[in-house]
Amino acid sequence: MFARRPQAIRKLYLAEARIPQLQPLLKWCVANRVGYRVVDEADLERLAASSRMSFSLLRRGRLIPVPPVDKALRYLQERGEPPTGAPAGRRAIIGTPPQARAGLEELAQDYGAEEVIVVTITFDHEARKRSYTLLAEAFGLDGAGTPASAASAIS
Repeated sequence: MFARRPQAIRKLYLAEARIPQLQPLLKWCVANRVGYRVVDEADLERLAASSRMSFSLLRRGRLIPVPPVDKALRYLQERGEPPTGAPAGRRAIIGTPPQARAGLEELAQDYGAEEVIVVTITFDHEARKRSYTLLAEAFGLDGAGTPASAASAIS
């Protein structure tokens, strides 16, 4: 997309490992005041451990508050449960904003849904709010669910 339509880029998300290959793009972003964010994919999976522990206990009939990440990681390790991916028998979409968008679009297509409801289960409320903001940006929406281009035209 960058080579064909650089003006279409609003914000860029990239893994740290890609920085060396994307230097020209990052320089362009800085020169054109386009924001970019380095996202550590391991941190995304780590944050999801709270959800995995909650679902694991829920399946055993125990409803608990969402636990802190470190406690959840210890719990999963003690039980030999994998700390990443979706809980057994569940579907989870975990990843960078573009990965999450692709996963949600695939999910909607699989079910023939015209819209989806997203629930982020994390211990840290700020991380939860940030995930919703990043997802809205990935879909080009403002805080009210309106396409960002329409929202700016209204104001």
